[in-house]
Amino acid sequence: MTKTDADTGSGETQGSAQLKGAVFGLFNKADNSPVKWSDGQNGYPIVLTAGTKADNTNISIKLGDDLKAGVKNLNNSKEYYWKETVAPEGYSLSTEKYEVKFDSSSKFDDKTSNYIDNDKATDKVLDFNFGFIKAQDVNGSLTGLNGRTFRYTPTGDTKGKPIEVTSGANEDSNGVTNNGQVNFTKIPFGNGLLEELPQKDDKLQLINPISIVTTTNKDKDENITGYTVTFTDTVTKQVITTLDVSLDKVTDNSTMFKVNLGTLVDKPVTPVVPTIKTKAHTKDGDQTIQKVEVSKTTPLYDKIMTTNAVKGDQMVATLHRVVTDKDGKVTESKVIRTLNFTVDDETVKSQEKQIESTVDTTKDTDVPETSTVTYVWTEDLFDEGKNPKTDEPKAKHDDLKDQDQTLTVEKVKKPVTPPSSTTPSSSKPTTPSTTPTPTPKVSLPTTGSETGDMIMYGGALAVLVALGTGVVYYMKKKKSTEEEG
Repeated sequence: MTKTDADTGSGETQGSAQLKGAVFGLFNKADNSPVKWSDGQNGYPIVLTAGTKADNTNISIKLGDDLKAGVKNLNNSKEYYWKETVAPEGYSLSTEKYEVKFDSSSKFDDKTSNYIDNDKATDKVLDFNFGFIKAQDVNGSLTGLNGRTFRYTPTGDTKGKPIEVTSGANEDSNGVTNNGQVNFTKIPFGNGLLEELPQKDDKLQLINPISIVTTTNKDKDENITGYTVTFTDTVTKQVITTLDVSLDKVTDNSTMFKVNLGTLVDKPVTPVVPTIKTKAHTKDGDQTIQKVEVSKTTPLYDKIMTTNAVKGDQMVATLHRVVTDKDGKVTESKVIRTLNFTVDDETVKSQEKQIESTVDTTKDTDVPETSTVTYVWTEDLFDEGKNPKTDEPKAKHDDLKDQDQTLTVEKVKKPVTPPSSTTPSSSKPTTPSTTPTPTPKVSLPTTGSETGDMIMYGGALAVLVALGTGVVYYMKKKKSTEEEG
């Protein structure tokens, strides 16, 4: 007897099921009793020709890699039947009886004088069905969603091709139409992964992939006792459902279970919006272009800080020269430099990029004294493949008044020339006289001389007028002299 898969018609198995390991017994048709190894023709024992003995008393044969069970020396006057007693892993147990009899219609081997009976036993692989409602979250309400495709892919050692099913309308037993119905049927025994496939320009957050793992349960003697199938969210590790399948459930029945997983929901995707910040600076780290930094090649820097920039994004940095008057009104604004670069792995990791350029700042002192010259960096971020000249950026930092991205040229005061002073003059210039003024001669008084006293008095009066002091002292002195005389 040869064992085959009922669907493939050969020893080719499905999923992770195995035909090897099935056990068949040989029974007497007359009373359904097991045939013993000792019940051979003319007292000879029955001999094993294929497979492995599973019992030493009754004929019970375990199939090996060749998927065959065979014996010889049967009593050809009796009728027998093969019957499967143990199903192989992943297959249903069949209670079908395969008749064995020897008569004139049987094949006969002239060389050995033996009647030959060849039979083929088939088993159906175990399978399962599962379904669910596909819905989307609309302001907190769940609405059945048609047109979403799901794929079941066998994993590990499980054989088979991916199976795809698209959600759609389905009428239930009550005649009610349900939108978003997804049904997977006859999934072969084994392990797999359920995924929702993305769509172009998808605005929905896909469900987490769901793993489907089938476990074969065995006793201490390695005999199969049943199966357990678990559905698990691969991201949250939450077990969605676990189903235990007993062996009596899969006797003459290949369907392990049919399960409804409930409602699987897609939520609207919250767009990940990138952002840009910058910090402009000069070579010494501040934001002022000082007098000593003015040159034909003044270096200007900008540190770009992003969020959610991805590899391949295009960054366009623009340097503006802006002149404002004393009231802050822009009198001149022009782009003097444009730099382009592509976001690489390093930029993705740090979300930062330092750029620099050189500018001729020697003409910045030529503006009116009340005007101010500034240099302002702006940045635009584009998706890979977009055209920066025609497409809208997905992020930008373009405020020309933002102080963080502005560098200011230091004002240099021009030297002030003081005005020349003028004094009114006569028609004839005055020439200083070089002739000395004569000094009058003075006669000194003598003691007791009246004339001397008067002269001295007059002199003292002149001194008093000139110096404003000493009068009282002199009069006292004069009186004292007269008394002594």
